[in-house]
Amino acid sequence: MALLSILALGLIFYAPLLIFWKVRASSKSSLNNIPGPKATSWLKGHMGQLLHRDAHEFRKDLGEQYGRVVRILGLFSKPQLFVFDPIALHTILIKEHHIFEEPPRHRLVGNSIAFGQGLASVTGDQHKKQRKLLNPAFSIAHLRQTLPMMYDVGYRLRDAVSARVDEGNWTEIDMMDWISRTALELVAQAGLGSSLDSLEEDTPSPYGEALKSFVPALVPLALFRRVLPYLVRVGSPGLRRRIVDVIPSASLQKVKNIIDVLDSNARRIVAEKIDAVRRGDEAGDGKDILSRLVRANVDTSGNETMSEEEIVGQVSTLVFAATDTTSSAVARILFLVAEHQDVQEKLRREIVQARNDSQGDLTFDELFELPYLDAVCRETLRLYPPVSFVTKTARQDTVVPLSSPLHGVDGHEVDCLHVPRGTTVFVAIAAANRTKEVWGEDAEDWKPERWLSPIPETLIKARIPGVYSNMMTFLGGGRACIGFKFSQCEMKVLLSILLESFAFELSDTAIQWNTASVQYPSTLTDNKAQLPIKMKTVQRAKLARQ
Repeated sequence: MALLSILALGLIFYAPLLIFWKVRASSKSSLNNIPGPKATSWLKGHMGQLLHRDAHEFRKDLGEQYGRVVRILGLFSKPQLFVFDPIALHTILIKEHHIFEEPPRHRLVGNSIAFGQGLASVTGDQHKKQRKLLNPAFSIAHLRQTLPMMYDVGYRLRDAVSARVDEGNWTEIDMMDWISRTALELVAQAGLGSSLDSLEEDTPSPYGEALKSFVPALVPLALFRRVLPYLVRVGSPGLRRRIVDVIPSASLQKVKNIIDVLDSNARRIVAEKIDAVRRGDEAGDGKDILSRLVRANVDTSGNETMSEEEIVGQVSTLVFAATDTTSSAVARILFLVAEHQDVQEKLRREIVQARNDSQGDLTFDELFELPYLDAVCRETLRLYPPVSFVTKTARQDTVVPLSSPLHGVDGHEVDCLHVPRGTTVFVAIAAANRTKEVWGEDAEDWKPERWLSPIPETLIKARIPGVYSNMMTFLGGGRACIGFKFSQCEMKVLLSILLESFAFELSDTAIQWNTASVQYPSTLTDNKAQLPIKMKTVQRAKLARQ
């Protein structure tokens, strides 16, 4: 209790100074001339609305009412920017990426505290070094080698679900649980060279359960995460850990326990792999990402190596990023095809025909040449990106150009943004993917057929700086998603197996999709990530498993 008293006393004296500084800086900001909504709370600004689990309408209204650049208010009503102007995004993500970096609160909570010093947590030269070492593991050549493993895990998923579906009858299954477990096993096999879930039991491994519950567990701590950069300056890591241990918050203790599970498992996996490589065992001679990293570290010296802490960070970062985002996307597609039966039937016919023609598993090229499967994946990733925005912080004062002028609050046109140092910029991924001026009046509609025709001229002229299909889903520039091809391959393998094997219908239980760091489905009464959906086996051609 004495420890808490000291902390509380420090905050009592520190908080007024912090508030005074925030208010003084906010009142003079050049961003006050950018149009934006009024906040209902001076203390929270718009953060309560922006970070709420049901923030879809608020985020949609920002773009529709105020345009491609919107001033929103953070804590203590500090001006921030919500941006999906293509030229501005090019500057932020590519031209001046060294100025716009992940904010400290994001690196601390979402990455370094939870996952260690992995690719998502580091910046500058350290990030460039890590990405250079990881790039070969995500090449097309490596994906081709990984494809048979993906099919093997996909068949295990099919068999596990088949065993739980009443033959010939509709059975309700929580597919979010099974897809999350499968995504974990896929990245475990391809990334770590080991198995984390046999997909045989009804419950996931402790590691898988921790990963699945991490994002929902962070939702109640949204505002706390924004003040964490100030709190981590208090004392040593050991002192901060003891403070966290005694804080009477069930939500905080749940996140702490999840992080402990992730960290202990990552350290165990890395230690085992390092021992295997040094001994020359078969377990250390695989083609998985972790084996490549450890062998490169053993064979290289100097600045081109990663520390053991960095390798541990890669494990947690890789497993989380590849599990949550891909499972969110696959679950969304299953939900959509259950809602749109005509799309489901057309997609199933294409998949079955291709597999019959191929007499077995589709090759990498055959899989990526299925036009309707590709259209369904692209349209879902466009309209429902798993990550709807990312944040950046300006490290220095800078000027950001715009693709077209906006009308300032003072009545004058604004053709560029004077962004002060310390400004938080929300890179609005979902908004950029739904802009009607770029995508057309039907931009808010889920229409896979749009990808079967030439893309609109407005989309070509917009020059959206994303690495994938003229959209921002996987970002762009040096911090674009390194595994976006792996994710696409994983999605297509799983969908090709599931849609050939099962029919899907919506559950009688209402589902809502929650906005969080990664979007996830739940029922209206429970925040737990879940997707109950009706399933029935379908008659399929007997194909050889290769």
